[in-house]
Amino acid sequence: MIQAAWKLPDGKMVYLTADGKCVRLDAAGKEVGSFLAGRFDRGPCLMDLGLTSRGSLLISKGQQVEEFDLSGKVLWHAAVLGCGTATRNGHVIVSHTDSRTVTQYDRAGKVVWRYQLAVGHSPWVARQR
Repeated sequence: MIQAAWKLPDGKMVYLTADGKCVRLDAAGKEVGSFLAGRFDRGPCLMDLGLTSRGSLLISKGQQVEEFDLSGKVLWHAAVLGCGTATRNGHVIVSHTDSRTVTQYDRAGKVVWRYQLAVGHSPWVARQR
């Protein structure tokens, strides 16, 4: 079952399955590569493309957020529960539904800023404008 999918600017596509397989397709829909990103233990899955100029994949799964290159090499990892999205400065914003917070992490995994939402509000996805 497909959990997330993106179409790349060059017409190629990438999708992620529930069992953690990341598949790349050419513009015609033919598989050109794949790697195992790991299973999703808990919570929503999110895949965000274009985190950096190298066109990496940011994948949120269970209690971790990882950045992969297109061959499957881990470029960055944070042991956090939530959905991560890319920022223009290379940081990662993670929405923590359970704690009702949105946190930005730098490349070293340190907290840059954190925002606490009011009771009754839970962030699913947060993106930089």
